[in-house]
Amino acid sequence: IVGTTSHAKDSHTPIFNFRGIPYAAPPVGPLRFQPPEPIALWEGVHDGKHFGPICIQDLRYAKSVHFMFSFPENMSEDCLSLNIWSPSLNKEACLPVMVYIHGGSFLIGTGEVYDGTALCTLHGVIVVTINYRLGLLGFLFNEAAGIRGNMGLLDQIAALKWVQKYIRHFGGDANNVTVFGESAGAISIASLVLSPLATGLFHRAICQSGTMLYPSAAWTPTQANKYWLKRLQAKGLSGDHPSVVKSFLSNLDPYSFVESIKTSCHVIDGSFLPAEPKALMTSKRINPVPLLIGFNQCEGYDFMIPIVGSEGLKSLARAREIIEFLVTKAFFRGLANSADVIQLLMKEYVLSLGDATEDVVMEALVHLYGDLLFVAPSLLQAELQSDVSPTYVYEFAHRLSVSTTPSWCLSKHGEEIPFVFGEPFLDRFPDGIWSEDEKRLSRLIMASWAAFAKHGDPNNNFLPAQWSKFEQEKSYCHLTASPSVLTDRQSRRMDFWNNVIP
Repeated sequence: IVGTTSHAKDSHTPIFNFRGIPYAAPPVGPLRFQPPEPIALWEGVHDGKHFGPICIQDLRYAKSVHFMFSFPENMSEDCLSLNIWSPSLNKEACLPVMVYIHGGSFLIGTGEVYDGTALCTLHGVIVVTINYRLGLLGFLFNEAAGIRGNMGLLDQIAALKWVQKYIRHFGGDANNVTVFGESAGAISIASLVLSPLATGLFHRAICQSGTMLYPSAAWTPTQANKYWLKRLQAKGLSGDHPSVVKSFLSNLDPYSFVESIKTSCHVIDGSFLPAEPKALMTSKRINPVPLLIGFNQCEGYDFMIPIVGSEGLKSLARAREIIEFLVTKAFFRGLANSADVIQLLMKEYVLSLGDATEDVVMEALVHLYGDLLFVAPSLLQAELQSDVSPTYVYEFAHRLSVSTTPSWCLSKHGEEIPFVFGEPFLDRFPDGIWSEDEKRLSRLIMASWAAFAKHGDPNNNFLPAQWSKFEQEKSYCHLTASPSVLTDRQSRRMDFWNNVIP
């Protein structure tokens, strides 16, 4: 492989980059919708100077989410590649390996937009980013055609197997692999913790804003079959005979589906995911690896704003409408006692405010969404995981110096990512965009993530206090420019979500 080099800002240390390395056979033709197959070794020299194509996705949506970076446009079904950043090519170096799985609702994203240069330079780790199949191509389930779903997750397993086999040639230690990811990437990490197929492929896990314990995280085969059949019929499938479905799927244009697929979901398939996630966790049928898990202070903001829309929150009736939508249409479909749940949520988040302003009600609904999808499930996962392995929890609560959100919204979904990858020490943003506090915070977060990857413990010299394990008093690290270790985050409200709400 011929690669290239990169440098962190103000650093003369070269970081070796190898891009677009295929880790599985192209999932095309007869391999479309199938689990990934091993790739044949190539002959000659592989050009590792350029990133591989991104997996097929809705580019408009992807660009709106990744507006801070120029998002790549070269798409292909043949997209199963990974990228490596390494500070040393000595086979005996045995450096810790950090494999990042990108987010994007399992619909969009690519490993290419995450740059491992700063982490490698400052902490002597190897960073790997991957592409995996998205949307229809990654998650279609169809009983008639024998398509079992979870292809995108099996791609992640294939990438981890490749790392086990070959990372030594890039200076890495196959016995010290940490998987980390954000949002759908964190959900992926949480599912790898649950999957018997991933046993032995990684040794520590970091989940940034994502778990497998939120409502509707995994579907039964019946639910998945129904959802995808409806989508295929909307695009012209008529009939459900296996030969009809197979013919339709082998001839379909995957690009025509990207805008109509709004959800991609794990399926309880009996192999990758043997049972319902909470059942696996409570019965301790999981990979007992050290876990670092956390969430941001204002997770719900970008999700709730479009739900509220231009109508605003002029009345309590409007707030109830929104909660009703979340319960009956979004997350708890088919719940027998949905009216009771709606009333409980109204009482907990809205009626308790008294005669509140529209902005205060908005804040409450934003936190309701964040608690439902991120905070409560993360704390529940921490509680269950801490029974079997060392577990650390954080809350990222830094308000970006360029933020335009209301003063009560400190850190939105995804805003920790630039700090994890050391963006203040790269050249991708204009000079002066990062404050000194933000540079300090990025150093702290990189040091914590790297320490955890090396030793299974995030404590380091940048922390002013000991970051205790979660099981000791439900401790968590409050990550700001002036970090602190706190205990028992909103325990009554978390108990409300994890024990009162079904």
